[in-house]
Amino acid sequence: MDPDVVEAAICMPGRGFHRNRAQQPLHVKRRDLLPVVRIWSALVHANILPCSHVSDLHWTWSMLMYCIMTQRTVDLGGIICMEISGCANSAPGSALGHPSLIT
Repeated sequence: MDPDVVEAAICMPGRGFHRNRAQQPLHVKRRDLLPVVRIWSALVHANILPCSHVSDLHWTWSMLMYCIMTQRTVDLGGIICMEISGCANSAPGSALGHPSLIT
């Protein structure tokens, strides 16, 4: 996916990704996102892919926001399944990351 296309869909005009030396996108600051993307990001962080670090969006999260903003089909069940699997296979004592695991 072209980072410039993703930037145009989720970032405020004139704002964009912080990039590495090879100009690959790393993350975008939350303040640089369109207001509607900030709302979607908060919803996703709280209910689908919990994360304690919410001041910016990494490239993979940005792709999800791009899909939402451009009304593309997203396999939400697959995303949640991978998240829960990652929690289940993590080291003992690590944070419990997904709200569906709390009963």
